[in-house]
Amino acid sequence: MSLNNGFYESVINKLIDDEIQKLQSKNTYIDKRDIDKEEGSSILSKYMSTVINKSLNRISGKDKLNKQIEICNKIIEFLIDEQQLEDFGEFIIELTHSI
Repeated sequence: MSLNNGFYESVINKLIDDEIQKLQSKNTYIDKRDIDKEEGSSILSKYMSTVINKSLNRISGKDKLNKQIEICNKIIEFLIDEQQLEDFGEFIIELTHSI
């Protein structure tokens, strides 16, 4: 990956951070700003949506949909456990292949 000159508004992940480090070693000015606390959930959820989408798209095989659902349910279960969100059980996806 190579960053071109310009304005970017993106979560700084490992790949982008590596590129920033290279540019900074060449004395390139980089203006990084903290994520606004009020916008944090929106920014991070959009980022995670992209990550999850790319991950689910890499699943292949005849049982693809079931695997995708299982991964989604694991993420939901993690959120339930991590934040004690008992009422989020309603978001668990049934393996009926219906939306």
